[in-house]
Amino acid sequence: MQFISLITLIFTLIGCLQAFPIESRSPGTFYGVTYNARHSDGSCQSASEVSDSIKLMKSNGITHIRTYSQECDQLPSILKAIKAQGGGMTVLAAVWLDGSSGDDQEISTLKSVLSKNYGNQYIQGILVGNEVIFNNVMSDGTLINKIKQVKAFASAINVGTAEIPSSYTNQLVTACDMVASNVYPFFSNVNVDTAISNLKAQYNNLKKVAGSKNVWITETGWPSSGSALGNSVPSETNGQKYVTGLLKSSLPYYYFEWQDSDWKSEGTEKSFGLLNSAAQLGGQILSPKQNDTVQVGQNTEISFQYENVGTGDYTVDIQLWQDAAASVLIDNITIGHEIKSGNSSGPHVDFVYNDTYTWKVPHGLNETFYLTVIEHAKTPIYAQGITMRSRPVMLHTSSAVSLALNSFSLTFLVGVSFLIFSLSA
Repeated sequence: MQFISLITLIFTLIGCLQAFPIESRSPGTFYGVTYNARHSDGSCQSASEVSDSIKLMKSNGITHIRTYSQECDQLPSILKAIKAQGGGMTVLAAVWLDGSSGDDQEISTLKSVLSKNYGNQYIQGILVGNEVIFNNVMSDGTLINKIKQVKAFASAINVGTAEIPSSYTNQLVTACDMVASNVYPFFSNVNVDTAISNLKAQYNNLKKVAGSKNVWITETGWPSSGSALGNSVPSETNGQKYVTGLLKSSLPYYYFEWQDSDWKSEGTEKSFGLLNSAAQLGGQILSPKQNDTVQVGQNTEISFQYENVGTGDYTVDIQLWQDAAASVLIDNITIGHEIKSGNSSGPHVDFVYNDTYTWKVPHGLNETFYLTVIEHAKTPIYAQGITMRSRPVMLHTSSAVSLALNSFSLTFLVGVSFLIFSLSA
């Protein structure tokens, strides 16, 4: 893969496949990204996976994060992760509103999290709802009441909502501490070459509406695939052009989104991610595959992919677990096994490397167990080291000894039956 720019290296360091290449902001990098703490299939990320995401965002200059809800216990995990990284990051906390009884639960959960103060100093603001007026989920009056409800227990934090520019009424602007809007030139039927100018024009119009209040672009982006909307054509090339324009701007924006979301509805909505749906923090076990059966007493080749996070010292731990959460250890297949170093310079930089380890499957394993590969790397960027674990792969055992005994038993019974038949005759 051609090594083009520093920001390409950023996502090489993340070790994930890219939806499209990213070029460097001058000066700096992305202002912020939106993050939902979910895998591309919609399942919740664990606290450690959230922590890995935050660490990698910060190490690559991304210091502002926008969230959407209280689901997946994400706000405590994000705040703890920011604190563990020494601060220097902010999060836009959120309450998801859909007009159901779940609205009150979201607000209640936020109140509980704030009361425990996992790191409230890192909360830049709270967004109550996302495009609920635009999507006819509720009226502006009902939304304003929800905003007031949150303000009652979050008085020290700026509270508002996220809407498209045309949904902001005078009453809603008055009720919000800031004006936060999702702004997409892509949906304005503009060519990508004029998209940044369109974004700036919409932002300046919002500033007029907001008066003295801060204005944030809480979503913007360009899809890498899907159907065109007039002059707006989704593609990796156009996505790169849009990102390049953003990186050169001084706009306060949150790029939508960190990773493609396959769990969303069909169309462009699922392909706005900086990282595509194959992206994952940590390596990947290539073989054996999910639900494979391994032969007791036989050699099995464990093939795995690991992340390039720069030149340094690399090792892997390969382990067996009783459970899918990889919390109850069965056995260490190998610990501290040295593997090839990554690299961060030269004409070609690979995002990932492959390696193989030969494992003789022991007797006494559970019928079902889980395999993981944990990568450890120490590089100039990660001087204290970084650890990334693959997702567990579920495996089953098939005993060669058991099969041989069963075959012998069957042969013996057939022989005895034949002898008895012969004697009877």
